[in-house]
Amino acid sequence: MKKVKKVLKFIWASIMMIIANIINLFFEKKRKKIWLIAEQRNMARDNGIAFYHYCKENTNHEVYYLINKKSSDYKGIKYKDNVIQYGSLKHYRYYLKASILITCFEGTTCPSYLLEKILQKYKILKAKQVFLQHGIIKDYIEELTYLNYKPDLFITSTKPEYEYIAHHYGHPKGVVQLTGLARYDHLVNLSNHNKVKILIMPTWRRWVTNNFETTEFYKNYIDLMKRIQEKYNSQYTILFYLHSNFQKYSCYFQKFKNIKILMANDYKVDQLLKESNLLITDYSSVAFDFAYLCKPIIYFQFDYEKIRKQHYQEGYFNYQNNGFGPIVFQARDVVKEIEKCEDNKFNNSEQYINRINQTFTFKDNHNCERILKKIEEIEGEKYKC
Repeated sequence: MKKVKKVLKFIWASIMMIIANIINLFFEKKRKKIWLIAEQRNMARDNGIAFYHYCKENTNHEVYYLINKKSSDYKGIKYKDNVIQYGSLKHYRYYLKASILITCFEGTTCPSYLLEKILQKYKILKAKQVFLQHGIIKDYIEELTYLNYKPDLFITSTKPEYEYIAHHYGHPKGVVQLTGLARYDHLVNLSNHNKVKILIMPTWRRWVTNNFETTEFYKNYIDLMKRIQEKYNSQYTILFYLHSNFQKYSCYFQKFKNIKILMANDYKVDQLLKESNLLITDYSSVAFDFAYLCKPIIYFQFDYEKIRKQHYQEGYFNYQNNGFGPIVFQARDVVKEIEKCEDNKFNNSEQYINRINQTFTFKDNHNCERILKKIEEIEGEKYKC
């Protein structure tokens, strides 16, 4: 059934693309310098929307944002006159005539991922492609190597990340650039030490597809939440936010009265990070965002070997040598580390502050400005005589 749906979606997208192309040929004599930005169909909470707002407020470029207008994120977008309904005929038309396609996730500016791959393969798609990224890459992600993904501009945020991707992902010289993430321009510490919030935010696992209650993931986090509730009861605000790929399993954790189970439609990750005093995670790159704010982190890594074999291979980032907080393997040890954070009044230790300062090249709130210059450079290459 899923295959049938994919085929039908591809056929529909192809028909829409043909109609859009005919309309463009009839009404448009030449390609315009249009910039099209997208995160995901229903999403406006990442680097894409941060960069869109920056462009509208600081440039004269003709910039548009793609989203499903029924999404809960739509209401938070400024400059709605330049927002295009995802999947509409206008979306297809502007996709075909854009000079720059900008995204945080591969293949989301086109309504059909498969169709975009075909357009790229046969060099029908002429627009330059910019990969803003969703987070900071620390592992070897094969899908983002040049063999599988060919953007014209690949944004990175730290010097180790830049050097690793530039030398190991195979992209042509000049494609990978060090600018900082767009959303970091607005990432500020809003935590309150008088109202402590502990945020638990693990990543997903590729191998977990069913029988969730029998998984090592479920058992370890249930154990952790029991221990935290017993120890702290209602002393602190405890927040539990599952990765988007695991949000469907949130119902399995609803049994704890004093732990808030957060749903993606109701909360934005950046706001949670700003307001929380402590982050408990595992391998998620969200730790970089929290570290950027110099706040304490605990890594709960009960399945490290399995992650490396079945999820992502280790890249340049080693948790023992480069991590921004202590690493523990059992739920009881997580609680012990929380106690240490309490003793330190939820301030970070000098050891991890030093690592953070050595990691981030930019902390000047000018990331969008640097990204803009790099995009203007590649567009200039396209249009120069």
